[in-house]
Order: sequence, then structure tokens, then C-alpha cells
Amino acid sequence: MSRPRLSTPQSTARRRFSIRLLPSPGLTRKQEGDFERQLAEYLAARELAAEGTQLRMDILPIERELAVQDLADLACWIMDQPAIGAVHIRMTGVIPTSISRPWATASRSDRAVEPLVQLYRMGRIGAIAFFEVLRSVQPEPMQLEAD
Repeated sequence: MSRPRLSTPQSTARRRFSIRLLPSPGLTRKQEGDFERQLAEYLAARELAAEGTQLRMDILPIERELAVQDLADLACWIMDQPAIGAVHIRMTGVIPTSISRPWATASRSDRAVEPLVQLYRMGRIGAIAFFEVLRSVQPEPMQLEAD
């Protein structure tokens, strides 16, 4: 999974968030291509764009403001994709974060993630509470940006 840029943003927005994806073990080229296409369609339908590579990208809005719900909705959508085992989301600049915990982690192997996703989707918890829970999870060993 090393192809560059999924889509090109139409504007340069200041507010953005970063995601790091960890593919599921045994991912085939077809599954990889399907995920890449589905992610591009998901982002385009929501007036969002991705800058970077397939596994390390910044998500930014196209001609609209970025909301906390954009992050939560994308995290939930990614957890529905069998091609991805975990997602790490850097929320700096979008919601208040501590310097020591700027990343939130959602992992398919974490049995608490599915109920959390369902609570968010049913409107029982808001996007900020969703990320507070995810932020309490220690990230799996993978290279995250230091900032």
C-alpha cells in the first residue's frame, strides 16, 4: 500500500486531521484497491479530500468547515472496512487534545470499539466523548508523527 495521494483538495484549509492506517493481515491487492476506491468515494461524497499516501494521510475539507463529527464518522466507517485493522487519528487543531495524547486509536482487535461505534451512531454519545474513549487506548506499535 504505497500509492500516493487518494484525491487532490480543491482548497487549502487550515483545519485538517491526520490518520494512520494499519492494514488487516493477509490483505490482497484486490481488497487494497477496493478500499482505496471506497475511501475516495466516501471522502468525495462528504466534501473531504486526502493528502499523502494510502497509509498516512491528512484529511481536509473542500470549501466547508471541518467538524468533529467528520472525524468520528470517518473512524466509524473505517472500522466497518475489513481491509483495515486499526486507525490512528491525530485530532490536533480540530478538537482540544493534550500534548501527551494527540492521537486516538480504534482497532478491530479491541472488543470495546464496536459497542462504542454503535453508541455514537445511535446518538447516545457525541463525537467528543467518542474520541475521549478512543484516546484512552494506548496506540499499537506503529510510527506516529512526534508532533
